[in-house]
Amino acid sequence: LVGCGVPNNSDCNDAQLQYLDADADGFGANTLVGCGVANNGDCNDGQFQYLDSDGDGFGSVTLVGCGVPNSSDCNDNQLQYLDADGDGFGRNTYVACGVINNSDCNDDQIQYLDSDGDGFASTIQVACGLANNLDCNDTQLQYLDADGDGFGRNSYVACGVINNSDCNDDQIQYSDSDGDGFGSDIQVACGLANSNDCDDNQLQYLDADGDTFGRNTLVACGVTNNTDCNDDQIQYLDFDGDSFGSNTQVACGVTNNIDCNDNQLQYLDADADGFGSNTTVACGVANNIDCNDDQLRYADTDGDGFGSMLKVSCNGVLSNTDCNDGDVLVWQSNALYIDEDQDGYDGGTEIVCYGAAVPAPYMETTNGFDCNDNNNTVHPGVFEILDNGIDDDCNGMTDAVPYCTVPTTWNGTVWSNNYPVADQPAIIAGNFTAISDLQACSLTVTNNAQVVVLGGNDFKITGAVVVDPGSTLTFESNANLVQVDQSTNSGNIKVKRATTMRRLDYTYWASPVNNQMLLSFSPQTIANRFMTIDETSNAFVQQNAATTSFAPAVGYAIRAPNNFTTTPSTFTGIFTGVPRNGDYSILASMNNQGYNLIGNPYPSTVDGNLFLAENPGTMYFWTHNNQAAGSGENYSTYTTIGGTASASGSVEPNGSIQVGQGFVFRPDAAGMANFTNAMRIGNNQNQFFRTAQTEKHRIWLNLAEGESPANQMLVAYATNATIGEDAAMDGRMMPTNSSSISSLINNGEFVIQARPVPFEIIDEVPLSFNAATNGTYTISIDHTDGLFSGDQHIFLRDNLSGAVHDLKNSAYSFASVSGSFAARFSIIYQNAPLEIQNPSINEYRIVAFKRDGVLHIESGSATMERIKVFDVRGRQLLEKDTVRSNNFVLNDLRAEQQVLIVQVTDDHGVTVTKKVVF
Repeated sequence: LVGCGVPNNSDCNDAQLQYLDADADGFGANTLVGCGVANNGDCNDGQFQYLDSDGDGFGSVTLVGCGVPNSSDCNDNQLQYLDADGDGFGRNTYVACGVINNSDCNDDQIQYLDSDGDGFASTIQVACGLANNLDCNDTQLQYLDADGDGFGRNSYVACGVINNSDCNDDQIQYSDSDGDGFGSDIQVACGLANSNDCDDNQLQYLDADGDTFGRNTLVACGVTNNTDCNDDQIQYLDFDGDSFGSNTQVACGVTNNIDCNDNQLQYLDADADGFGSNTTVACGVANNIDCNDDQLRYADTDGDGFGSMLKVSCNGVLSNTDCNDGDVLVWQSNALYIDEDQDGYDGGTEIVCYGAAVPAPYMETTNGFDCNDNNNTVHPGVFEILDNGIDDDCNGMTDAVPYCTVPTTWNGTVWSNNYPVADQPAIIAGNFTAISDLQACSLTVTNNAQVVVLGGNDFKITGAVVVDPGSTLTFESNANLVQVDQSTNSGNIKVKRATTMRRLDYTYWASPVNNQMLLSFSPQTIANRFMTIDETSNAFVQQNAATTSFAPAVGYAIRAPNNFTTTPSTFTGIFTGVPRNGDYSILASMNNQGYNLIGNPYPSTVDGNLFLAENPGTMYFWTHNNQAAGSGENYSTYTTIGGTASASGSVEPNGSIQVGQGFVFRPDAAGMANFTNAMRIGNNQNQFFRTAQTEKHRIWLNLAEGESPANQMLVAYATNATIGEDAAMDGRMMPTNSSSISSLINNGEFVIQARPVPFEIIDEVPLSFNAATNGTYTISIDHTDGLFSGDQHIFLRDNLSGAVHDLKNSAYSFASVSGSFAARFSIIYQNAPLEIQNPSINEYRIVAFKRDGVLHIESGSATMERIKVFDVRGRQLLEKDTVRSNNFVLNDLRAEQQVLIVQVTDDHGVTVTKKVVF
């Protein structure tokens, strides 16, 4: 206590000033207090001050009187810098806690190390570097490999290849070791753009014809040699030098492989006797000793002029009928009838070898089969003697009721003795409609009976047909009355025959009855349109229809009724009279061309093959399917070999002559054409009757002119046929002004030709061709039978161009000028083309014609190089160079209708001039 002092005793240390330390940091303000701190060094006693040793504005945890108001400095002894991108490299901005450097070039983006300086960095972060870390290898430059072949271009990339040797990095390059322009599968930096080479260590050559021999043209995949003489055509080994090759392919040889034996020369054996001529062929015989290869010669050991079956190369005779060539007295062998009892009826047949005369007990003809050839009173035709226990008449029944003695009668309701059979007389005494066939030994229609035989049914009557007055017997169209015996008929019948025709059509008719007048048969036909053919003048001759009746077996051309229209309509002709029966003969002359108009004389169908067997020749049937066509086009043709359709589109005839049918007959030799009852048949199919008694292999060929049919021809291989003209087999082509194709026999044109069997694959059939106009024609197969319906090839060889075409695969089209071309084509059966090298043009090869308003020019197999067109004054209208084709159309030719001159030059420099009406 003092006398004078302060009124308080709150000083903690009155010996030292005490200062206010409001923030209790140990540092006081300038304010004195009783108890405080001994210093007044606090710059801000309201806030802690911290030591900032490094002066970065951020303090440590050490309190000081004057410092910074924060204690956030992580290290107050070292400056800290902002590392915004967290890469360990800071910028120049201080921070309490950061990095100790400020070397970052861009603290907003991480920078990466680019050691190789290619613009692509590794994953190592640096203060200053690149913004990417794409480099796959930052210690080695990487180059772009765009085509992925392992070879790079000069463009750096982050990840690529380590070389820049690629010549074209946009396309893979392949190794071409053999330098042929085709690469292997091995990729290289600089090479070829393809990898096609099958073997890059060896050159490959083009083998266009696939024979393993190549040409000089390099290819990627081919053969290893270039020895082929002609790589566009296979060459075959011709070891024996006959110009026919074997199946062995060689680099240089011949162009065919048809030689049957290339180790031995083969010679032509035209007559197939086993002996060859001097002509070498692909397939033939191994010898050339035949003195005459066009004719077979046979050994004649006994010198009787008749040969055995033994063929010889020289000398010999032409026949081979000698059944015993060791006996001069016998030479022929035939099937003869045995007639032990000499009654004219046979007990069987036997093959007999004999000479000039038929020895007993044989005979060449027979009246029938003898059921007892040891008894001359027993044979067909004798009366049956009752109760003798013998089948006297050989009808198979002993003591039978005599033939044709027990009738059966129709009373309009029933038959009195069952339906008629062949050995019964049939009597029809009441109305009767036949809906089935009927057989009887005789037929009588009586008691005013009306009898109708419907189409499709046959009456076969052995004996006579009698129609009493007041009764009628009518045969509808396609019904037949067949008679066997040469009986005499009495009373009229009616025979109807229906056919389709148009106004102005002609039909060839023949009457099956006696006394049928021409005009009453077709009363609406103009009277001067009933005609026959005069063979001597080869012209139709008008008949007086009002006073002339149908003569037996004579054909008549009769025009359609004049009241018919051009629309096809049915005409039913009715023949009325006594039915014709028995034998009929008519002269078939050959004074001119031999065309005789004859006809079927019977009320039944006639078998055309039986007719031709009796009367060898050719039958022509007038069809007139095309009114605008010429006469030759409207005839279909028939021989025993078969039939060909007319060019106008008829059906193909195949052997039957219908009731009322007239036809043109050309005999093989002048004489009488005979019809007999033995030729009569029942046929109800209204078209043709087919027979097939002999071996036949046939080809029907059609010729078309543009889109229109021209004609049909037939080639056949058949029993008894020869290479020459065969009676009743070969059919001559009827003259025509239209286009046609035919086969040749001794320079004659035949629409039907038969050739011998057995069929030989080396056979060749020459064909003649007639073109009515300039234009395009087509030859095709219509149909075939026999072996040709199987796998046997049928080739057409064009002897002008040398082309060989397989007709079984497709039709053959060709161009032709108008004219006749004998042997233009051949039918062959193995592919053997003519050897025509480097074909050039001639006047026959060039065809120029107008079609659809433009000019067409064709040159066959030759190549046209230049075409010039002139008018008749010689002014050039058009020229075409570098044509290089065998078919050219001048679309840009502008010319009025006139005659043009076409000048064609081929690729050999040959020039041909043709005229054409344009």
